[in-house]
Amino acid sequence: MTPPPLSQADRPSTLPNDEAHIYWAQPDTLDQARQTQLVSWLCEDERRSYEALKIPADRQAYLAAHVLLRQSLSDHSNRAAPSWTFARLKSGRPILADECTKQGLSFNISHSRGLVACIVSRQTECGIDVESLDPTGDAQDVAARFFTPAERDQLFRTVGIARDTLFKSLWTLKEA
Repeated sequence: MTPPPLSQADRPSTLPNDEAHIYWAQPDTLDQARQTQLVSWLCEDERRSYEALKIPADRQAYLAAHVLLRQSLSDHSNRAAPSWTFARLKSGRPILADECTKQGLSFNISHSRGLVACIVSRQTECGIDVESLDPTGDAQDVAARFFTPAERDQLFRTVGIARDTLFKSLWTLKEA
């Protein structure tokens, strides 16, 4: 299934307290001209993070995720997409800032090359994670730092594509 372009995503206009809505898009649907235009939607902190990224595909994914988030939040409020403001927790996770917190919305975003996603809920914390399915070259280093001994043992007893898949599953659970 191919996700809709950012500007054509079909989103509901209401969000009950007991639901979370997930939105996703492919960053490569944003051409350079549209990217240049959408950078103006970012707040100062987001713009600094965007500009610090050196790899064009990473910049494109970051911008697409933050624009998708803004559009998704606006679908459930009376705010225009560029008017949202954000702060960051010590962990780096973005949260709504200032008057935006009055909307009662919670969200989380994730981006990887080729796919961006966000989740929005009302009155309930939420989380989402997307990962590239490409083999991870630094899996051994990541596993040594973040996985339990049992997880590392399971991972290193697995070979080939199954190892890559298991690594992504374990890592996604850690990040979530």
